[in-house]
Order: sequence, then C-alpha cells, then structure tokens
Amino acid sequence: MVRVKQRYFLVEIIPSVSQRPLLGELHSSVNERSILRSVRESVEEIHGDFGVGATQAGFTIKMFNSKTSVFVLRVRRGPHVLVASALSFVRKIGIMSLTLKTLHLSGTIRSCLKFLQQYDRQQLIHVLRHHQLSQDQKEKIHESMLKSEQKISGETELREEY
Repeated sequence: MVRVKQRYFLVEIIPSVSQRPLLGELHSSVNERSILRSVRESVEEIHGDFGVGATQAGFTIKMFNSKTSVFVLRVRRGPHVLVASALSFVRKIGIMSLTLKTLHLSGTIRSCLKFLQQYDRQQLIHVLRHHQLSQDQKEKIHESMLKSEQKISGETELREEY
C-alpha cells in the first residue's frame, strides 16, 4: 500500500491597517473553521469544482495560534499547488479583512514548527532593536532565549544518542 504524502503550509494572518488588534489577539470570528471555509471558497473561486474536489481529502488545520496570528494548514501533495495559489486571494475571514502570507511550505509538520521557532526568534530580535527597553528587561528576554535554545539543543542531543 502506498503512503499518502502531505504538504504543510505555515501561514501568517496579517490584518488590514484599520483592523489591527491592540493586544495582538485576533478577532473572535477568526477561528479554524472560518479559516478553512475562507480558503476553500478561494480555491473554489479560482479553480472551480475540480480544485475543491482535489483538495478536499486531508485538508485540515493542524495548529492555530490567535496570539501570534499563525496557522499550519495540511494538504495532500499534488493539490497543494492549487491551495498555494488560492491562499494569496483570501482577503476576508469572518468579518475581518486581512491578507495571508505563506511563511513556509514543508513535507513535515516538524520542519514547519522548527521554521516557526526561528521566525519567532527573528521577529523578537526585530522588535527588541526597534523599541526602547530597560537593561533589566533586555537581560530577562536574553536569558529566556538562551533557555529555549538549551532546551532545543538538549532534545536533539537525546534523540541522537538513541
């Protein structure tokens, strides 16, 4: 029997300027169901019934974080090209107008999450450089980043031993 291969999209939700949340939390109308519905509608609009039928099997959201505005979308390999082209045409989810930015496309969810960790680290460094923080706050953030790096490297070392 042949294994069904999947593709994982790491996508960031970028709200329009008029609807940017104050505290980083997305509007309550943006949830996993509404995201899937909007992406399906976009696939149907661009690729028709063929696109919807081809992408229907295995089309799910594996992770959604409303605080960081990021989600991981799983699609079968092959029809993932249809979804990739349709993602850029999604302009509204629920009542919130937005754009979707594809950050990473991968064959495993693990590599998507690794990329997300690196991306979050880069975003944090960017924010730290452009905002005024006290030296104490900077030290605390630096310590927490070092702890997370040690945790990650410790996990990989354990896996390599076995």
